[in-house]
Amino acid sequence: MKNDKILKMIENGETEELKKQLQDEIFQEKIKKEPDKKKRYLAMKRYFKYSPKEAPNAVKKPCKNLETEIGTYNAFIDNCSFVLTKEQLGEIEEFDNTKEKYFDIDNIIKSIPQEYKEIDLNLLISKAKSLGYKYKKSEIGYGSAFQFVFKYREGYYKIGILDKAYSIIQDEEKAKVYYTGNKSLLYIKTNIGLCGILPFNANKTGQTEKEKTVIVLNNDGEIEEQ
Repeated sequence: MKNDKILKMIENGETEELKKQLQDEIFQEKIKKEPDKKKRYLAMKRYFKYSPKEAPNAVKKPCKNLETEIGTYNAFIDNCSFVLTKEQLGEIEEFDNTKEKYFDIDNIIKSIPQEYKEIDLNLLISKAKSLGYKYKKSEIGYGSAFQFVFKYREGYYKIGILDKAYSIIQDEEKAKVYYTGNKSLLYIKTNIGLCGILPFNANKTGQTEKEKTVIVLNNDGEIEEQ
């Protein structure tokens, strides 16, 4: 942080905000030599970036050290996805679950099937970027302005929602992907944690291959040539 900005924040009495920003910079400096860890930290910081101001705290802040039936994780959740990660939250402001009740994560993850496919989701996101995809509000919002989609079996999913959730637990390996149907969560597991993303109803919202940029995965999770 530049000295003039620090002085300006002090003059404006923004000492608490200044402290938070400096602590965040110190944490990022600490993990600078671990680029994958830093990428995941930045993904955690952006997860709630576009949350509505009027949304409850549980969908604006992560819950630290949440105990679930599969272990203790730091949790993120919104209306379209959830993430469980072992990574440190650093200086991200946390949800206070001593004052408010958090979501029942065990109920959300109870439907994970036994069967999965190992899929290179890093390759999928790279493919989307090569076609013009960028992480922005329109790609993860609740409206119909999104452009980039992937199809797996009968389900259609926003690339933006995948990028938002999966990037928090992304590693260099193929992910284990658990398909539960075209109206249910698509679960994704890596060595870092677990996430899930909801599909959208392509027929109801009129989103078709003609209207959107759709990347199709075959049943083995490989990208089909277009």
